[in-house]
This record gives sequence, C-alpha cells and structure tokens, in this order.
Amino acid sequence: MNKPWAGVVGERRLAERTEKAAQLRECRLARKLTQAALARELGVTSNAVARWERCERPIPHWVAPYLDMQRRVAELTSNLAEKDAAQKKLRETIETKNFELQVEKAIRKSLKGPTARG
Repeated sequence: MNKPWAGVVGERRLAERTEKAAQLRECRLARKLTQAALARELGVTSNAVARWERCERPIPHWVAPYLDMQRRVAELTSNLAEKDAAQKKLRETIETKNFELQVEKAIRKSLKGPTARG
C-alpha cells in the first residue's frame, strides 16, 4: 500500500532535524565551544555531537531544554554587560559634570579676588 503523505512527513522531519542541527551548531559556536567541549558538558562523545550536527543522528529530546537554558544564560549575561556599560557611562558623565562644576566654582572664587579680613 502506497502512502503519498509518508514522503511529506519524512521531508518535514528531515527539515526539523536539519533546523535543530543548525541551532545546535550555532549555539555551540556562539559559546565558542568545540564539539568535544560541548560533548563533555552534555556527557556524550564528541562523535555524537558531530553526528547530530551532520544530521546523521537525531538530537535527543533532552538536549533542547539544555540549549534553551544556555541561550537564556547568554541573554542574561549580555543584558548585564549592557547594563554595566550604561551604568559606567552614567557614572563617567556624573564625574565629568561634577569636575566641570568644581572648575567653574574655582574660577568664580578666583574672579572675586581675595576677601578682606580685618
């Protein structure tokens, strides 16, 4: 019995596997990890990671939540770095403004001249 929809389902599964493999590779490269380093983190062999990325083997269901967690950690780290940079810039602006005010105050004081004390 020929099932015409079987080919479509198979193609869809292959497309999903290919997309997941690309996401796995992107995640690994974004974290600057080798396949061996990622394999150590996941507790699998480096050959397993290589096969997942080449779509030779399906990626196990438990890898997706791990990768999602790593993506969230990366986002939070990035947000913290941006926040730190913004705070540093604000601090520098405040220090610059404070310095300018101190200079202006010193200039005004010197323009008034010495005060007469008697």
